[in-house]
Amino acid sequence: MTGYIKAFKPELKIKDYELYRGVYCSECRVLGRLYTPIARMLLSYDFTFLSIVRLALQEQCGKFEKGRCCVNPAKKCLKCTEDAELERSADVVIIVSYYKLLDDIADGGFFKRLACRLIKPVLSLMHKKAARRQEMLDRAVAAAMEEQQRIEKSGTASLDEAADPSGKMLAAIFSQGYYGEDKMQLWRFGYLLGRWIYLLDAVDDIEKDIKSGSYNPLKARFPDANSLSGDEFRKFAEERLDLTAGETANALGGLKFNRFGDIIENVVCDGMFASQTEVFRKKEGVKNEKESVLGSRSAGHGE
Repeated sequence: MTGYIKAFKPELKIKDYELYRGVYCSECRVLGRLYTPIARMLLSYDFTFLSIVRLALQEQCGKFEKGRCCVNPAKKCLKCTEDAELERSADVVIIVSYYKLLDDIADGGFFKRLACRLIKPVLSLMHKKAARRQEMLDRAVAAAMEEQQRIEKSGTASLDEAADPSGKMLAAIFSQGYYGEDKMQLWRFGYLLGRWIYLLDAVDDIEKDIKSGSYNPLKARFPDANSLSGDEFRKFAEERLDLTAGETANALGGLKFNRFGDIIENVVCDGMFASQTEVFRKKEGVKNEKESVLGSRSAGHGE
């Protein structure tokens, strides 16, 4: 995934942050056990959030015990004794990473494609195991990625259409195995979260995609670097991101969490906003740097 779904540490209680880290460390441990230590490099806090949401909905959850980090034994951390949901999330890490790798091979630049081809044999072996363990989920992710490629090849300018496969993929990942009202609520929550991730990624990559000629649904409205320099781009992007983030937060209201409620609220209400702010702040930094360079050049010509 993209790394946008993470907690906002300044607003998180110390005990909740330790639990948050504990789920991450537990997921890392399970990945290493099921798929070799190499698989740990694929883990991100996006996947940790998936584990936290699904663990929060269970009637019972394993205990957290103090232990040592499997990567750095000198470091102490919490470990969750609940393995079933963590194993499922580990399978998701492998499945999503595999199809992302195929997408990078198809659409990436020369060096990126080369690196991905070197990694592919190892990840393919891991994927075969994960696909056997999660057949329905593997088919859902494969279908979403295939639909994403089809839509991008069509060159559509519709943000709704472009973000739909990402939404469907996250909806399937969050809701699989649940039934009735819980499944409906998890589907909606996952769909909106996937849509928000896609939109923010499009905003984050717009300059790079303009330069490389890669597909980006925002290019229809903002086709070149000059069109990004004013306030219109930020206003246009923020309105759509804020609306989707707000709907994502509202979708939490239909879910009954038995634990980790404060962590989930922090990620959705504070963490997502912080990721958004970080992306736009980075763009403002690039913009100011360009303006500074142009100003220096103008001053030089005037001398």
